Amino acid sequence: MTNRVLIITGDANDAKALQDVLGKAKDGSFTTEWVTQLSDGLKRLHAGGIDAIMADLSLPDSQGIDTFDKLFATALHTPIMTLSALDDEMLTTEAVQHGAQGYLSKGHFGSYLVPQSLRIIIQRKSVEETFYLEKARAEITLNSISDAVIGTDMSGNVDYLNVAAENMTGWSREEARGHPIGEVMQIIDGETRQRKQNPVELVLQQNKPMKLTTGTILIRRDGREVAIEDSAAPIHDWNGKITGSVIVFHDITASQEMALKMAYLAQHDFLTKLPNRVLLNDRIVQAITLAKRRGTHIALLFLDLDNFKHINDLLGHAIGDKLLQSVAQRVSACVRSSDTVSRQGGDEFVILVTEDKYAEDATLTAEKIIAALAESHFIDQHELHVTPSIGISVYPSDAQNAESLIKNADTAMYHAKEKGRNNYQFFKNEMNIRAVKRWKDAGLKPGSIAVNISALEFRSKDFVEGVHAILTETGLEPCCLQLEITESVLMCDAESSTVILQQLKNMGVQLAVDDFGTGYSSLSYLNRFPIDVLKIDRSFVQSIGSTNGNGIIVSAVIAMGNSLNQRVVAEGVEKQAQLAFLKARHCEEGQGYFFSRPLVSEQFASLLAAGISDMPGN
Repeated sequence: MTNRVLIITGDANDAKALQDVLGKAKDGSFTTEWVTQLSDGLKRLHAGGIDAIMADLSLPDSQGIDTFDKLFATALHTPIMTLSALDDEMLTTEAVQHGAQGYLSKGHFGSYLVPQSLRIIIQRKSVEETFYLEKARAEITLNSISDAVIGTDMSGNVDYLNVAAENMTGWSREEARGHPIGEVMQIIDGETRQRKQNPVELVLQQNKPMKLTTGTILIRRDGREVAIEDSAAPIHDWNGKITGSVIVFHDITASQEMALKMAYLAQHDFLTKLPNRVLLNDRIVQAITLAKRRGTHIALLFLDLDNFKHINDLLGHAIGDKLLQSVAQRVSACVRSSDTVSRQGGDEFVILVTEDKYAEDATLTAEKIIAALAESHFIDQHELHVTPSIGISVYPSDAQNAESLIKNADTAMYHAKEKGRNNYQFFKNEMNIRAVKRWKDAGLKPGSIAVNISALEFRSKDFVEGVHAILTETGLEPCCLQLEITESVLMCDAESSTVILQQLKNMGVQLAVDDFGTGYSSLSYLNRFPIDVLKIDRSFVQSIGSTNGNGIIVSAVIAMGNSLNQRVVAEGVEKQAQLAFLKARHCEEGQGYFFSRPLVSEQFASLLAAGISDMPGN
């Protein structure tokens, strides 16, 4: 590579000597240009392309250190070698202090060492440029990251902060320089509130990386607190000797808050903010452990709202949700701070009553809840009334674990519904003889019992085993059980659904697709599912006979079900015209208020005994 050298001198002999010696360089690495005045030199430098300058500081148009300063200002990054008389050592020294890379005394201009010296200062400038670029790149990088970086010397005094560190500590780099790390970066233990030793101090003592301990809090210069985490490490020179340290940390306040929020959401119902099943189960386990140790009792109240579904269907889910929130507030106001009110989903609530004096507190709580819910709920200009059916189970007399306590309270709640609703019933072992393991004994034939299955239940890993266990426990014949699953749940994972449905089918259980027509079923999958029944969603049935509905979808579903050899059940039949339409298209089954309102166990048993010949449509 050829280096272009600009020679600035008014002495022609000096210029010739330099041109000759540089032109004779063995590697031919130099070309030269010569000007006699500073003004001409500055003009040439502005044009660019000069790799080094050899300048006499005594020129026709400029004298002394002022000559060098003007050159240096014009060619800041070009190496300059001054040409000086033997007796001008003071000016030479001053030029070096102002930024000259070297000097050459007159009388030595023809030396073979001149090319070598010039080559050295050019290379040195190149190294400086590379170092500057690396340093600038590192500086930009450090100021671009979100982590705070603080560097110290061997005494633990701050010598560097990046922008993030300035923002987090409240100290500017200039203000922090030379201050102890413990002053610039004050940290305390988040729990004890005691001052903690900065890990930088340990790094400098032990010459090894250190991590910030969990729960570290940074006290900013303005007194605000920031939760931080990360680590410190030693800095070594090229001989491996420690010369200082660097600590890197970042603000974890937001992530901590998010973690707490996620933990809260995992344990609380999103609608009512009450504890959910997960948190309730944990509290029941804890309460049982404590009751066992103290020899006391706990009670579990399983609450279901009577006729809530009717309100939800009639006024919409938005009103229903606000009603549930109102109920949650009233129920919560009826219990002590040591008790737990939980929403299980839908309109079901479970209340854990701790330190129960053998049913006394549970009875009092149940009566308070019934009284509280007797008052009207005013929601969006609607005056709403709901009543509760409450079942109560007691530890240790009724069950020994959380699952059984909830199950038995649930059983007692259904008994409360059978007793006319708006009351509470304590669990008794004979309640496990279900209304069906009674209708059959009475010689009644209820046919199949349909049970709605939620998405959470259907996707549970032990769902199939649970169904089998219930059938075994109750003695109910599998063919008498019909499980209703919505098509949206089935299509969420069609392949997995096929496997689960086939296992249930092998068990002998009947399978129904609920709310058919509202999801996004694939006919190919519907044909692969071992389905017995298609239940047409009530919204399509109710459109029959209306001004904007002609029943095309209902007709299509009936025809499809018949072609697939599946029973078709129309939901929400409420009018004679709807029934006539369905019968005309050979829909064999229907359900809805046109036939009967919901009935409790005893009423349904009476209906079975009396027969249904007098029901509408027969």
